[in-house]
Order: sequence, then C-alpha cells, then structure tokens
Amino acid sequence: MPALAGGTNWPAARLFSVAGVGAAEEQEKRATSALLATMYAVRPFARGIVARLGAPAGTVETFAEVQFELADRKVIPDGVIRVARGSRLWMCLLEVKTGTSQLRRDQVEKYLDVARIRGYDVVVTLSNEIAPGAGEHPVDVDKRKLRKVGMLHLSWAEILQEARMVLTHRGVETPVQAWILAEFIKYLEHPRSGASGFDDMGAAWATVRDAAVAGTLRAADRKVPAVADAWLRLVRFLCLHLTAELGVTVTSPLPRRLAVDPAARQAAVVSKLAVDGVLDATLKIPGAAGLVITTFKLSRSTPMGARRSGVRGAFVHSVITALDAFYGTVVQGLKPWPSPAPQLPEETVSEAAALDDLT
Repeated sequence: MPALAGGTNWPAARLFSVAGVGAAEEQEKRATSALLATMYAVRPFARGIVARLGAPAGTVETFAEVQFELADRKVIPDGVIRVARGSRLWMCLLEVKTGTSQLRRDQVEKYLDVARIRGYDVVVTLSNEIAPGAGEHPVDVDKRKLRKVGMLHLSWAEILQEARMVLTHRGVETPVQAWILAEFIKYLEHPRSGASGFDDMGAAWATVRDAAVAGTLRAADRKVPAVADAWLRLVRFLCLHLTAELGVTVTSPLPRRLAVDPAARQAAVVSKLAVDGVLDATLKIPGAAGLVITTFKLSRSTPMGARRSGVRGAFVHSVITALDAFYGTVVQGLKPWPSPAPQLPEETVSEAAALDDLT
C-alpha cells in the first residue's frame, strides 16, 4: 500500500484496470493491449518473449489490430510484433484468445496466408490452452501453409511466467519498468483478465477418477485419453510454475521416443493410468540433488483433491500445493553426494609426513 494512504481500505490505482470488463471481445482486446504495451515499455520482458519465438536480439516494437488486405477482404490480427537487428527485420502476426475462447483453424490459416504474402516470419497464437509438449500447437492446419511461414503457440501461463522471471530473477533497467511489469502481473493474475493458468482437468475427470479408484478403468475407455492429455498439460504448467518461482528452467524429461511423438506420449500415460491407476511425472530442476552412484525413493503422501476444477478441494490445486510443499520442505534442502577426492597410498602420505617433520 502507498505510504501516504489514509487507511487500509484505500485501493491503489492500477495501470491495467479490470474494472468494467464485459464481453469476451473486450476482455481479449484489453489483455492484448496490456501485453503489447508492456513489451514495448519493458525491453527485458519483450526480449524474453520474442526469444521464445526465434526472433533475433534487437529493437522490439509492437502494434495492435493492424489491417491487411487478403483477396479483397480486410484481415485484422490482434497484434503485430517487429524486431529490428541491423538490416534484418523479423516480423510476426499475433492471434489472441482469452477466457474459454478457442483458437479457430480458419482464422489461423487466414493469418498464415497474410504472413506468407507479406513476408512475415511466423504466426503466433496466444490463449489459455497449454500445449502438451514444447513446440507443439493446439490447432492442426493445412501443412502446405507452413512451407514459408512458421506457426508457434504461447499460453498466458507462459507469458505470466516470463513476466515473473524477469521481475524477480533477471531484473529490469529502471524502477518505472519494474512498476509497469508488476502492474502487468497483477492484471494477468486477476480472474477477470481472462488470462488464467491451468485449473481444470476436463469433463471426463470425475468418471475416469472414480473408475481408477474402483479398479475398473480400461485403456480402451473413450474418456481416458482426455484425462491423459489434461495431465500432460498440467505437468507443463507445473514446470512453468516452478520456473517462475525458482528462477531456473524446470523441465519434465522424457525418453526420446516419447518426447518427439505426442501420440506415443499420450498412449504411455493412458496405459499407466489404466493399468496402475497412477498419473506420474518427473521434474528436472537445475541445481537440485540428482541421481549419483545409487538412488533411493523418498515419498510424501498428501490428500488428492477430487473436483475437476476450481481451488477448494480441486485436483489441480492439490497437485500444485503438494509440489510446492514437497520441494520446499524436502528437495531444496538435499545436497548431491560428492565423491571423495582421489586418495594417495597411506605409505606415501606417511613418508611425506616424516620427511616434512625432518625439515
């Protein structure tokens, strides 16, 4: 609270206000504008975002709702990002969704056509949907449209993670930039911004959960793949969550076969869930104690939330809470076992010591 406030109930003015947010279209426009304005004002944040998209290091400029012509029609993407480095100009079109709005194939393909004609490098989509694997896209488009133009996806959870990483761990150039970035984070964290994290296991969750508990779940059940897919998205969200908290890049390592094959990855989760009634994942945290010479397993049991979504009594919230508690109370205190230094023979040490005493 500002030091000159006249009471604890005095609300501070916000740079990005959620007051009066109405329809989904208005929510989308506000979130897009807040993102692009923050990128323009806070260079380290902008650099972190465009680096994820393959842009070179350079001057970043952002624009909202630029009009293009496509077959005598007006096409208006939500945003344009341009990065200049020397004589090179990297350009992308941005399509944004907030809340529960879903990306549409026809809309994305239209922007791919514009990007190809105008010489843009990539079309970037941004929504609350978290892709199950890095580099994967939630929308399946005509592959012929990707011959000259890239297509990438970001989630709002990744945007929030990058903002928190820059503010807390990497640092910004001025106090004003720090304030702008902090205000942007507050905006994204507000429920009415439409930029949510991962908090829903989907409509199939309750049925699959109960069948797993009863031991009647089968891999062929039609609802199991949906829960497996939700679990993979939750694991990616957990990596983003810990990355922002710890300031290091947290990943979920997989065997190469599963890392490059989304169908095989989902099938492995389905099989584990159907056979053992278990959803599991491994998180790799740089600097944390790893596997050395021998291993042992340390487990901590916590109550599982049963509800598919929400906070109180929800599965996703219980997983995040369990992860934070286990890492904070157990993992971060562990130190890797250092192997002893190579040892000189005892007789060599004794002889050297005797000679040293004589001198």
